[in-house]
Amino acid sequence: VRASDEVPAVDKLHSIQDYTVPDHTGALHPSKSLWSGDGATGRVLVIFIRHLYCGVEAVGEAVAPDSLPENTSVVFVGCGDPALIESYVEPTGCKCPVYADPDRRLSSALGLIETWDAGAVPA
Repeated sequence: VRASDEVPAVDKLHSIQDYTVPDHTGALHPSKSLWSGDGATGRVLVIFIRHLYCGVEAVGEAVAPDSLPENTSVVFVGCGDPALIESYVEPTGCKCPVYADPDRRLSSALGLIETWDAGAVPA
């Protein structure tokens, strides 16, 4: 699986700051609010994930807000329908904000890799 740990450049973040992402109610939020809006901390890890349920459950447990370093938060952005967010968040108990990028405009602008390759299957 191809991956990158490269952090987006400041000018890239500036160029996408007004792209919108819907929350579970369908309300639109500028992408900059993910890292600098109300409730944002000094350090924000924005996790883009294809399938919200699996990712929110697995990663949500590992990065529960009370287990993070001080002044650090996590936000999830999935590519599905925002109307489904609540059905993923509720059973997982995820305490992190979750948004959608249904048209993948934001993830595309950031150059995120899209693949059907699931990686190596454990024996």
